[in-house]
Amino acid sequence: MKSKFKEIKEYDVRYLVLSVVVNYEDEQMPYDFFGRIGDIWKVRIDIDEHVIVGWNRAAASVHLKVVDQGCYTLYTLEDWEVDSIINNYVPNNLIPGSYGDYIELEIDDCGGITNWSDSADFSDFNKSVDNEID
Repeated sequence: MKSKFKEIKEYDVRYLVLSVVVNYEDEQMPYDFFGRIGDIWKVRIDIDEHVIVGWNRAAASVHLKVVDQGCYTLYTLEDWEVDSIINNYVPNNLIPGSYGDYIELEIDDCGGITNWSDSADFSDFNKSVDNEID
């Protein structure tokens, strides 16, 4: 009998790459906003430092309703992909926000996310594996 098993490894997760759809265009986020390309806002967050990497603008509040249209990918310091959530709820156990639909970030002028939790919780990323093989 064939079966799939999830391999359990320990990683030193350092970054979260956040790529979400900006649903309401300029009303929520101007087109020249840091990390915005068209209708996508994509940033790399240093989880340990609570900072958006490369931030180059004044302080800002980001409040986005993204529902289940985002991609959230975890990386190591060496840039190895650890896990991702694609087109599913916002992992609010890690990213500030509510109800799995919202991202709410308070960003200072150095890119620091002032409302980021000091204790990272990756539980939203624990994927289950279907044990059946076709």
